[in-house]
Amino acid sequence: MWTPNPQALVTDLGNELVVLHAESGEMYSLNATGRAAWLALPTPLEGIVAALVAHGAPPKLPGATRSRG
Repeated sequence: MWTPNPQALVTDLGNELVVLHAESGEMYSLNATGRAAWLALPTPLEGIVAALVAHGAPPKLPGATRSRG
């Protein structure tokens, strides 16, 4: 199960997400795809993949290659 860090303070700007780690002061800006993954939390990995596919990101599995046909 993937869960957000309890120290993460999140601001949703609509097309991106800004995440501030309260303890370390590190800040991250997530694009629309990262935002979709974050908003799916808490969820198992399959839930994140489903959120990304619903967002329009092509599924990529470890070790998989894209066929050219």
